[in-house]
Amino acid sequence: MTASKSKKNRQNTSSANDQYVDVLYQKLGDNWFAFSLIDDEVFMSPVSEDKIEEIKQDKISFTAINNDWNNDNEAA
Repeated sequence: MTASKSKKNRQNTSSANDQYVDVLYQKLGDNWFAFSLIDDEVFMSPVSEDKIEEIKQDKISFTAINNDWNNDNEAA
């Protein structure tokens, strides 16, 4: 099970109304699904294995960047 933030966008274009929501990724059986709670409604969608790998790589990259930033600030 993994979690991340994803942009909620009611339109297909970016706007000032974009919001970030928590997304829970969970594997049920052999399939991955994404779950979100938006305006008291639960949304669920299947997610491909390729997308899960992309999310994992993004999370690893973000963690590495964040750790580097924290180490730089602690040294100062």
